[in-house]
Amino acid sequence: MRKAKDLKPAISQQGETTLLLSLENPDEGLMHGILDVAHELEWSVIDLRYYGGEIPPRISPGGAIVDSSARIGSPLIRDLQAANCPIVGIGRGAAGVLGDIPGIPMVMVDQEAIGKLAADHFLERGFRHLAYIGHDPWAGARRVYKSFEQRTHDRGQTCHLLRYKSENPTAARRSKRQRQFEKWIRTIPVPVGILAYHDIMAGTICAMCRIAELSVPEEVAVLGLGNSRLQCECAPITLSSIDQDHHRQGAEAVRLLEKLMSGEPGPDAPVLIRPKGVEVRRSTDVLAVSDPIVASALRFIWDNLHSSINVDDIAREAHVSRRKLERRFRREVGRTVNKELLRKRLERCCELLVTTDTSVTAMAPEIGFASKHYLHRAFRKAFGMSPREYRLLHEVRAWLPVLGQVDLKR
Repeated sequence: MRKAKDLKPAISQQGETTLLLSLENPDEGLMHGILDVAHELEWSVIDLRYYGGEIPPRISPGGAIVDSSARIGSPLIRDLQAANCPIVGIGRGAAGVLGDIPGIPMVMVDQEAIGKLAADHFLERGFRHLAYIGHDPWAGARRVYKSFEQRTHDRGQTCHLLRYKSENPTAARRSKRQRQFEKWIRTIPVPVGILAYHDIMAGTICAMCRIAELSVPEEVAVLGLGNSRLQCECAPITLSSIDQDHHRQGAEAVRLLEKLMSGEPGPDAPVLIRPKGVEVRRSTDVLAVSDPIVASALRFIWDNLHSSINVDDIAREAHVSRRKLERRFRREVGRTVNKELLRKRLERCCELLVTTDTSVTAMAPEIGFASKHYLHRAFRKAFGMSPREYRLLHEVRAWLPVLGQVDLKR
């Protein structure tokens, strides 16, 4: 590899900043996030995979974004540092070795938030048994599992674990995994909600369930990680999956790099990107409650958030008295019918605040609130802020409360 002193400016002579990328198998959303902001800044972007991982001839890089798999003392890192080129690391797993190099900040997915989000997704659907299927070794996902496990235990439910050796998927090994999965799944009461370490594994679990004659999602609900549309919609059953917001991760990496290039100091800790949410598809579209009356009531609530339904409407739909519904609902779900109705409406409100520009006035009737004033009061009581403040906090990338952490009983 050429020495840093041999790097000579080419297009940068015209005042254009060149951004170098050294990323292994980057997510498409991540690349779009990087390119969107780089184009706004009028930077040129060069993917070093076209150059064998080396800095191209006659290029003086303005900055570089590298994968967390890069190693301390690697030729590329040495060359970039010797050339005083600002570097930002992209972390999609554990903290990554780049976090140990002074002056190289990391932009990482928030693994703890992912684990909590996944657990809440199943717990809200009434699952009492949750499980995680991952790598052995952990492949950088241990924090996801520990957060998922802790959240499950905090809610008084049971978490199970299955880890597969990281091996090439030969026919013999697939058969071995199938036997291992069937032996393990038979020890767990159903229904069970399973979080997989990525979408391909989630789809494979669905296939293994089909071979084992287990129904998805009625007996085994499966949640993926990554939300690749191609992988999720071509699986044996369409996959629900967690969107890790890689687009924002890429965009934040470029913005952070711009600050470093202007002489600002880097952050003291990794920049954490919270997951965007769960894209619900068929693999978790189920209510894990044993009481058919409560299941019917929950489904009616979920399907009619846009209407001004009340407890009497729900009881009438479930063909029971209001008193009987309330008693059975509290036993199965752990809260009143009204609390569940409010929780789901606020959940939908949060989604609209983050993903749309819809005004609160227009939003209120869409999610069953009689007026924007009632929505404001309910939202502030649950979150300690107004809907507008919640939206602004998200826009400035501040910490957002997860709905599952809100105590709607107070």
